[in-house]
Amino acid sequence: ALFGEADVVVTVLDVNEPPVFVAQQRSILENSAAGSAMGAKLDASDPDAAQTVSFEVTGGSDASSFDLSPNGQLTSSSIASFDFESKTTYTVEVTASDNATPSLTTKATIVVNVLNQNEAPTMPDAEATIAESAVVGATVQGTASLGTDPDAGDRLQYELVKQEPDRPIFRVLASDGSIEVKSALLDFETVPVHKVWVRTTDIDGLADEGVITITIQDVNEPPTMLAQARAVY
Repeated sequence: ALFGEADVVVTVLDVNEPPVFVAQQRSILENSAAGSAMGAKLDASDPDAAQTVSFEVTGGSDASSFDLSPNGQLTSSSIASFDFESKTTYTVEVTASDNATPSLTTKATIVVNVLNQNEAPTMPDAEATIAESAVVGATVQGTASLGTDPDAGDRLQYELVKQEPDRPIFRVLASDGSIEVKSALLDFETVPVHKVWVRTTDIDGLADEGVITITIQDVNEPPTMLAQARAVY
């Protein structure tokens, strides 16, 4: 049999391939300002060495909460409001595109976790009343547990800051902030209104103060008649 041999050169032609871009997670601290970065830039690669990859937000119900630079830096938008107590996880669809013509793209879901931070409690101003006849140890109704804290499970402590008039008439219970009569000096006719400054503090030392205005209720009191002497001529 007759035969011949020859070298055959096979040239592999490059074909543009889409970027490799997979789902990723990032995080942000609650109450972060607009423009705050969410960790490292998004990570994508392109099998074609000469290609570069750019990013853009293309979907997701939470898309308005995010800005994304072409190089993949995810930041909080000007209308974002991240509050751990309200929502802990956001999702956004991002598209990675190469710079070929036509461009090839790959989509991935980015999950952003909101990180909790301790927030200060709030101690509001309030008004209350108590009868001038109240005995030592009587509670001023409506003064218990007025402080609130955004952080679920945070424990608050209360303390008296000052009172006007500057006399030891009231005390504040540390456990719940209740105001009690400390000394039997209540007298509508002398001082009809008292002010008590109360501070509430969380377990990490963040605090707030409020002023409790206590109006003394008048109680009918018997007339006072002192012993007297008279002479008959």
